[in-house]
Amino acid sequence: MINKNKVSVIIPVYNAEKYLGACIDSILEQTYKIFEIIIINDGSQDGTQKILDEYKNKYPSIFKIKHRENKGIVATLNELLDMATGVYIARMDADDIAHRERLRLQVEIMDADQKIACCGTNIKVFESAVNSGKIIKMPNSDEACKIGLLVGSCFAHPTVMMRSSIIKKECLYYKPRYQYAEDYEFWSRLANYGKFCNINIPLLYYRNHGNQISNIKKHIQADIHISIAIDNLKKQGIILDKDELGMVLFPQSSHRFLNAICYYFKVYFIIFSKLGVKIKYINCVFLRKFAYYCKIKINSILKKGY
Repeated sequence: MINKNKVSVIIPVYNAEKYLGACIDSILEQTYKIFEIIIINDGSQDGTQKILDEYKNKYPSIFKIKHRENKGIVATLNELLDMATGVYIARMDADDIAHRERLRLQVEIMDADQKIACCGTNIKVFESAVNSGKIIKMPNSDEACKIGLLVGSCFAHPTVMMRSSIIKKECLYYKPRYQYAEDYEFWSRLANYGKFCNINIPLLYYRNHGNQISNIKKHIQADIHISIAIDNLKKQGIILDKDELGMVLFPQSSHRFLNAICYYFKVYFIIFSKLGVKIKYINCVFLRKFAYYCKIKINSILKKGY
């Protein structure tokens, strides 16, 4: 049973004792108060269980806590989706901190437009103090999100709020074979069922620390990410070489500046060559907009000069 005007905040947790309290407190201190907090302790070996049990005992009506053996992030996220009862499902990571207005602002936007399937926000990346750090901006409009989705994730995963009715009706789950880029693939499917947007202010403080994804896993993540992007571009009639796409999305050499420029010029001209072919109007319009996106990227790269 889905409860009206209620948010399910879902938090997967693994060995998070160092930062978990700050994360949970940031949700409890939200100005929007109609929520539940659902947490799965994915086989933590530290003091995570004790911390969670203390919160559960203090706020029994707010928390749903599940302790179990380790199954990994994808299985944990899917269990959390099944446990959610709210109209909206808000993601959160155990080492991040939510701005106190986050839930209120996202609920207002989702309530105002029933066609929105997912709403994210900008983030501020920090290491020690939340009042310092770099703001990462995400695409704002549905159009900008879905154009950007062709080559990468249009959301910072722990910022999203999703419409639960769509997730449940369409049986949308994260797929294990896309682990480390499971969110990007998930958005690529969710995009078929509604509008996307991001709030143009940082409503999540993203903690940058040494316990995050390893370099080995980053290579796996990059390979999966490229495969998803190849599929997304192919659906729009854009066929690109996997190595070339990987060269610019994840540049590892000193030639990354030249690689990036060459890539976006190539995509730009491929798109316009396809516009001369008889294709569906919606694809034609979409490709023109993506071509414009490529031009903007070229200008941005030239200005930065890497």
